[in-house]
Amino acid sequence: MRKIFLCACVLLAACGLSFAQTGQPGAKVPTVTYLEGTVTIDGSPAGIGDTVPLGSVVATSAASLVDIEFNTRNAIRLSENTTLVFNPRNFQSGSELRQGALTLVLKQLSRGAGGEGFLVRTPSAVAGVRGTSFFMKVESPTSTYVCACNGAVQVLGAEAPSSRTWWAAITAVRGSSRREPRPS
Repeated sequence: MRKIFLCACVLLAACGLSFAQTGQPGAKVPTVTYLEGTVTIDGSPAGIGDTVPLGSVVATSAASLVDIEFNTRNAIRLSENTTLVFNPRNFQSGSELRQGALTLVLKQLSRGAGGEGFLVRTPSAVAGVRGTSFFMKVESPTSTYVCACNGAVQVLGAEAPSSRTWWAAITAVRGSSRREPRPS
């Protein structure tokens, strides 16, 4: 478990460094700032500098990754074999991590009806944040791993998002993490 947390934190730091070096501090339109390997946006090959329209399906292949910067200071890194419906401005359903893993560095979020926030859904969980850094991985259709690297992440089971009854608040204290559903 510690190895996963350390890997996520190293990835997070590298992600932050790559975003700091892009020379696009004022970028508000979601933009690909770094990629390796094969990455597609809505089925078309992606390149550095490409915009990522809201609602797009971003996918990485084996041995591939992509960094997306949006709203000036927010960044997402999709790991290999990841599929994400990128929808950071939809405060009702959020972005959808269908498979794979991602690391997020969220510092400056847009205001929604309920205040600032960002949601990521997986087949088995929903994670909500208000400015933090965290790692999220779909392990299987019934298991999601979430690790807070900085700040706090609220996580609930995918079947109960409308109730807004959070079952876990993960705060970055020595690599706090959680799996949904929780192991018996």
